[in-house]
Amino acid sequence: MTPRSTGSARGGARWNAIGQGGEILIRYVATLALLRVLAPADMGLMSAAIVVTGILEIFTGLGTGTAIIQRESVDQRFLSSIFWFNLLLSVALALLIGGLAPLAAAAMKQPELGEVLPVLGLSFIISGLTIVQRSRLARDLDFRSIAIAALLRAVTYGVVTYVLAARGHGTWALVYGTLASQLLGTIALWVSGQWMPSLRMSYSDVRGVMAFSTNLVGSQLASYLISNLDRIIISRLIGKEALGLYTMANRLVLFPIRSITQVLMGVLVPVLSRLQNDNPRFRAHYVRSNAAIFALTAPILTGAIVAGDLLIQVLAKSAWYAAGPLIAWLAPLALLKTLLNTTGSIYVAKGATGLMFFWSVALALATTASQLLGALWGGTVGLAIGALAVNLVLLPVILRVPFDLIELRRSDYWRALRFLVLSISLATAVALGVRVLLERAGLAPLWLLLGSCGALAGVYVGLLLWRMPPAARDLLSLFHRTPLAPAQDTAEPA
Repeated sequence: MTPRSTGSARGGARWNAIGQGGEILIRYVATLALLRVLAPADMGLMSAAIVVTGILEIFTGLGTGTAIIQRESVDQRFLSSIFWFNLLLSVALALLIGGLAPLAAAAMKQPELGEVLPVLGLSFIISGLTIVQRSRLARDLDFRSIAIAALLRAVTYGVVTYVLAARGHGTWALVYGTLASQLLGTIALWVSGQWMPSLRMSYSDVRGVMAFSTNLVGSQLASYLISNLDRIIISRLIGKEALGLYTMANRLVLFPIRSITQVLMGVLVPVLSRLQNDNPRFRAHYVRSNAAIFALTAPILTGAIVAGDLLIQVLAKSAWYAAGPLIAWLAPLALLKTLLNTTGSIYVAKGATGLMFFWSVALALATTASQLLGALWGGTVGLAIGALAVNLVLLPVILRVPFDLIELRRSDYWRALRFLVLSISLATAVALGVRVLLERAGLAPLWLLLGSCGALAGVYVGLLLWRMPPAARDLLSLFHRTPLAPAQDTAEPA
């Protein structure tokens, strides 16, 4: 039996920050570059395809990767059983997406999906080859290898996609870039993992993780619907050009946030799984990690609110300018999601995936209804406003359930974020004031962008350096060799 590694969570977080930080930067630059060579309709068609493949992709592995991380110990037979199960399942899903392509094209009102989906189905097989390798590395806190693979994926995606798009291949540039990046990343994980499956498969091992994984997959499916039903609504009611604009606005706002969250969440889940029976230490690590995530994501999102439309005007061709107003509404929604998404680590670490599934479904239904009403009222902007409204209303309820599992008072949680919220609020007010002054001076969009974002960053970083809250110290520690101070639980049990 292979027990859990005693590797350093601090070292894992540092490598995650380096690897995922590099991936964020490379993919973000690639996205900005694509604004010059792709049309909104090209992006819209690819977005519709990813919505369809993403639904089936959730069933790739049936959550067995998380089960590998969560288990106290694993052996060769167990890992091999999971590997062969995942590979067989992935091949079946690839064949299924090919067969369903005509129906999906009709449902999304995008005829071209009939050609794109069978090719994208190859990504299921690539993912099936990756799950066990990546989960083993995460379990052992070998985030260095995972980070290198992430960087290789990002570089491959950026180069292949841009070159093909510049030569006029449109949506197919995105398809081939995606497949090429996944393939190279998978090869890197196999080389780093130094593990090979045995030629045997135990159905008892597979059945042993199904109870855990079924609820986990159900909650992931509900979460996926929350994130992607907006695209289905836009595709059917408005069209692929509007979907392309909405998708690009989402990428510019949400992609760095999701990636940053995944950096810390990738370390947080294995660490919290070790503390599942120690609520005081669990609370301390969870609150501290959330504060660090908020400290890093808040300035990015408020910057998008202040100057997202300016970024589009500076970097994109005029066909993309309509994405600007969408960014202003999607950014505060993303800020709420940074708080909501981390609750999944509590459910998983505590083995409460049934509760996770129930509340994910509830939020999915409420969000879908609000998005549909918003789209009928005000198009893509109305859809974004509807999603923001329902998440604001339900935020206290959705946080209370997982917090009760670890006896965390909401007042203690918000107290940990208080200085960060005040700091980013003041910085945002200053940045908006600077933008207004520069607009009155008649300056070009580039100078408005630099001036407002510079003011935001200067005030926010200055306040953090002045007070140096624990979140700021934790972020700085990722890039220094001084160890993290142990997390102390300062909250009273609920």
